[in-house]
Amino acid sequence: MLKPQFKIKNIKFFPRKYFNTLQQCHFSTKKKPAQKASNRMLTEIIPLDLGDKWLKSLWAHIGRIRKKRHSELNSINNVILFSDPLELAEVYVEPCCQEVNPADRHDEDFFISKQPLFRKIEEFLKAKSFQQGNNQLFILSDAGMGKTSSLVMIKLLHLSPFWPKGYSCHLEKLGEDTINRISAIENRRKTLLLLDSLDEDITAYGRTHERLLEILEATKTFSKVIITCRTQFFPEHESDPLEALGRIKIGPFVCPSKYLSVFDDYQVDRYLENRFPKSFIYDKNKARRSKAKQIVSRMGSLRCRPMLLSFIGELVEADEKLKVWSEYSLYYSLVKNWLIREEAKTGIKSETLFLVCARLAFEMQAKKKVKISPPELDELTESFGEIEKLTRLDITGRSLLNRNSDGDYRFSHYSIQEFLVVHFILEVASIDENRKIYPTDFIKQLLEANTEKVNLRLKEELFSYENHIEPNGQRATTETSREFMDEKEILSLLSEFSDQLNEIDISAFGSDMDIPAYLRRILIKHSKRSEGTSYRPTNRTIANSYKQSTRARRTL
Repeated sequence: MLKPQFKIKNIKFFPRKYFNTLQQCHFSTKKKPAQKASNRMLTEIIPLDLGDKWLKSLWAHIGRIRKKRHSELNSINNVILFSDPLELAEVYVEPCCQEVNPADRHDEDFFISKQPLFRKIEEFLKAKSFQQGNNQLFILSDAGMGKTSSLVMIKLLHLSPFWPKGYSCHLEKLGEDTINRISAIENRRKTLLLLDSLDEDITAYGRTHERLLEILEATKTFSKVIITCRTQFFPEHESDPLEALGRIKIGPFVCPSKYLSVFDDYQVDRYLENRFPKSFIYDKNKARRSKAKQIVSRMGSLRCRPMLLSFIGELVEADEKLKVWSEYSLYYSLVKNWLIREEAKTGIKSETLFLVCARLAFEMQAKKKVKISPPELDELTESFGEIEKLTRLDITGRSLLNRNSDGDYRFSHYSIQEFLVVHFILEVASIDENRKIYPTDFIKQLLEANTEKVNLRLKEELFSYENHIEPNGQRATTETSREFMDEKEILSLLSEFSDQLNEIDISAFGSDMDIPAYLRRILIKHSKRSEGTSYRPTNRTIANSYKQSTRARRTL
């Protein structure tokens, strides 16, 4: 029997039954019963130790695994990143994370605690799980903040000597067959499962909460799970019962969560140093680095988005200088300069390629797809012959349109596809378009930021209506007006809505957005037409409207 850690005085006056109870509590040498297998499964940890300079150490070893791990690296390239993961590792800058959404606390940013992302991931991997959902971490952020890149870096760690022996890491892009694929994974107790881009999972469109529950239920027996998603796509959720920051409740699951922080000036400078490294003998990157810093200084807050910053090389080489720095203009410049390079290779005009890419993006978005197979592309070519020109593009590392090992086409980043959809809406879509697309939050954000262009489309539709319905000043019949617009005569709506054009509301109506019917629905929504009133514009009014539209377009 072990000696007691404390003395009990006057033991002869101490009731025997209480002494026996104390003896059992403090002096017993019997081992506790073993935990059940189901409980051990939730408390398994992954002992990953990362030092302060783990990125440099990883890069020192990463080049040696290119041949040995060729198949794994090729899979990351084809399925997840659509670029060389080793090139990412060469310039990667670790982001910080925080427990509150950066979009909600701009004014309080100075007081928000931020920590390096991988330090928090290391703590998550080493933490024991005592509640359902504790082993499933959500990483949330806006578009282009580095969610996918962070998971790729974890996978590269798994391929390097830093990863603890006996533990595995599995990286998946969320999609229709994700649950079937992960169900075949063995040794879940010692496997880190990485699931990327819930917002690109077409089975989650319109049913995000239900899809999340399916994923959480299917992955709860893994040692640890990390799931990435755009903040705006993530469903409304209950707060943690204990009201602790950094924890969200989805059904019976209480999961930890982190938001990626935007880059600060120090991280931006570090990226430029990695992208354009200095040389002691002959600094060949000095001029490019200087130009890159000038461009970054004009980008404003856009410089803090890692995805946009990753295209700094293309912006440095571009001849055109942006006058207005906005997300739309920046994406426009990236796509335009890419297609100018393709024009030199293929002989196809960059303007034509721009329209073709916009049409492809729109068709993919209409079908809720992020990639398109060669047979599907052939079908699309039958309807739109110009699509065939895409097959002549040089699909290389710098291309914004890539192909995977199966030959499927996909834009290098989902936000490129979203931008092209918005460009199609604002610049390409004709009056006869009646297709629908799934409106992501980024699409709506770009539309809301381009109210002037939407106003121009409204004015152009007024002029188009005059030419299409009322040639030679003759009033349209009810049938032709209905043919042009089902619910109300667009001419009357536009005339009544003219004073509100600068206050247009471009919020989505339901789960789908009509193209370009969303313009008409906005008019219907905001029109305050009184019964019995009508509007008959004169030829001078029509001419002035067209002149204003043309003049405004030239100024953009």
